[in-house]
Parts: sequence; C-alpha cells; structure tokens
Amino acid sequence: MSDRLLTVPEPKFDLYETGFKGVCQLDRAADGKKLSELVERISEPMVVALNAPWGAGKSVFLKCWVGAHMQENGGTAKTVYYDAFRHDFMDDPLIGLTGVISERLGETGAHAKKWQKAKEAASKLVRPAVRTGLALATAGMTEISGAIVDAALEAGSDELKQASREFWKKENGKRAAMQGFREALENLASDQKLVIVVDELDRCRPDYALNLLEVIKHFFDVPNVHFILGVNLKELANSVRSRYGADVQGAKYLQKFITVSMPLVPRHSRSASAQLQIRHFQRVSKEIGLFGSWKSDWLEDYLRFVDHHAGLSLRDVEKIATLAMVTPNPREQPEAKLHLYIGSLILQVLAPSAVENARLGKLIGEDVFSVFQLSRRPNPHTCEPDAHAVWRLVTTKDVGSLPAYLDEAAEKLFADREPKELLREVIAETLDVFQVLS
Repeated sequence: MSDRLLTVPEPKFDLYETGFKGVCQLDRAADGKKLSELVERISEPMVVALNAPWGAGKSVFLKCWVGAHMQENGGTAKTVYYDAFRHDFMDDPLIGLTGVISERLGETGAHAKKWQKAKEAASKLVRPAVRTGLALATAGMTEISGAIVDAALEAGSDELKQASREFWKKENGKRAAMQGFREALENLASDQKLVIVVDELDRCRPDYALNLLEVIKHFFDVPNVHFILGVNLKELANSVRSRYGADVQGAKYLQKFITVSMPLVPRHSRSASAQLQIRHFQRVSKEIGLFGSWKSDWLEDYLRFVDHHAGLSLRDVEKIATLAMVTPNPREQPEAKLHLYIGSLILQVLAPSAVENARLGKLIGEDVFSVFQLSRRPNPHTCEPDAHAVWRLVTTKDVGSLPAYLDEAAEKLFADREPKELLREVIAETLDVFQVLS
C-alpha cells in the first residue's frame, strides 16, 4: 500500500531567494509587483494590511514576495519576514522583531553595525523582573511594583531600597532608550529601506497581536521603514474587542495603526475564479493521491456548482479534499447516494449547520441552494440535472405532488427510498465516521 498524505505541504522554496516563479500557482505575481512599486515609491513610514480571509493564501504570497521584491520586481528595499504566530509565546514582541531583523542583517557589514546600536537600545527597553531573595519572593512576589515597593521600603530593607532605585533608574532611562532605538533605526534606513513582513498576525493571542501593533507604531515609525501585515482584518478587529470590550469599534481602532489595506482577492471574472479553485483542487488531489478517483471527478463537478457568494477559499478546497480521503464510501452505490455524499462533503466545510439539519431531518432548500447554484434547466452534458433533482427531492416537504421531471428523477435515483432518510443514512456511513476539524 502506498503512503498518502492528508494535507498538502506548503511549497518548498528558499526564503528571500525564491519569488513567485515556479512556486505560486495563483497568478499573484502581478499583485506582488504592485506591492513592490508601492513600498519603493513611498518614504514616509507606512503599514500595509494584506487583508484576506483565512485560507486565502496570504502566507504563500508573503513568503514569495520577500524574495520576489529584489529577485523579480527590481526592488532595493531589504525585506524581513516575521512569523508572528511562532513568536507569540513571548511576552514582548520587540524581542522577536529585533531578533529576526538581526538574523536578516547578519553580524558583519555596515548595516549590521548600525543595527547593533538599535539592538542595544532595544535591550534597555525590555524590562526584566526585579527578583529578590527575601521573604517577598517566597510569597510569590517576583517584581517590585506599586504598594509592594512602598511596604518593603517602610520595612527598612537595604536590599529592597537598592532594588527600587535600580528599578526606577531603568524606568527613567526608557524614554532615552526609545529615542536611541529610533535614531539608530532611522540611520540604518537612510542607506537602505527596510520592509518588515509580519505574517499570521490574526492567529496570535489577542494581547500579543495588539502589543505588536503598539510596538510598530511607537518604535518603528521612522522614514523608509515599512510594515506589511498578513492579516484577516475582521478577525483582528475581534481581538480588539476581546481586549478592550465588545463596545469598542475594532475596525476604527485599527485605523490608528494601518495606513492602507490591500485586499488579496481574485481579480478575475466569476468563472475565472472558479477555474482557479478547480486547478487548486486538481493540484491538491494529485498531492494527496486522490486524483483520478471517482471522488475526485465528482468533486470537480460539484465544486463548479458552488456559488461564489459561499466564500469558498483555497483552504476550504484543501479541507474538502482531505475529508474525501478520510471518509469511507457509502455502502451502497445507487446514484443518489453518490450525489448526497459528494454534496454533503462540501456542505460540511462550507455550511456545517446544513449537515446538522440533515441529520435531524430538517434540511431545507435554502440550506443547499445558498451554496450550490443548480438550475432547473442545467447543462445536460454534466451531472447537474440529476444533482438539482436529488437535492430538490431531499429538501421538498410535500413529495405527494411533484413536477413530472422530479417524479421521474425520484424513481430513477432513489428506487422508492425516502429521500431525507437516505441522506441521513449517507451521512451516518461517511461523515460520521471521520471528521476533519482543522
């Protein structure tokens, strides 16, 4: 038995070296070119939000772009890639950012020397906890602050008095250190623009994501330094509300930090976008070993029926392919069962509430036809006529007075089986065996 995959690995390429050519299969090189032209043209500090829903391919785009900027687009700015989600275990985003920039600039050369000054200033801005070996520590107190400081000083501890002086000395030096950081960064960027790409921001802990925005605003707001955020602005606005309360206008709050938004959405006709999704499904199917099977052929047909308003993302396409791999076939093979199985696979990803309604025998036409565009006069050279009939039958309340074409389809496809019960049977045999949660 050959080994197969359940998920599609990210394309392999060398960060900063490989661009869009040969890697990105979504025709996004032109978008990358426009982004390069923007950051090269503007010297004023700028934060660009590359905005798209989860699963739209933001990470692949950004990883391609940091290499394509110089390699393919003729850019001169130094690009830095920062995966915020991989660093959100830290409390202070400044530590992660300065570390990644240091790795990118290296340890030698004029730029590295200039950055070293900024890094030294940054180290003074990361406040360590002031720890003591006294009874306060044994009580679980590891940082001197507020009333604890006052109480300890009143107790007359020389050690705590000295610790307090050191504490406030560092606090008083923070403003000078911030200024030193900004001056060193500005000196560095005067020779070569710096563009820092922050990816996966909307997957971070809300407090880390918002702290990172604050760091960008207060520490990196100098000429010739730009940020590009890979983000779902809707989800990031939810992080704002999570931190500051449901009454806060998250989108308005984010305007303080973001200069311009660049939607990463297909700029093609509806049919061209559908073809893009089909091509992605074919590539995914080949990667995981699904391509060429009856499931692959049927899914291609059904994916063409998906309404563009259903919000089918590239990640959704991958989930559908994975679900097809892990779920068993229906035990019987009348044609209606195949339609119900394939359609339910897609509904499970795009409209899971519809599948739950089907389990309860409460599926209605709106549940299905808000996802699938299936007409009454479909292309007779595809499976659309039968697909339309099958789903009309499982969502029709009164089966006693059917139009002639549905009456014929019921006899042909269901063989006197009750449609709603057959659908529940299909779900029990397939989707209820294994489920894909991520």
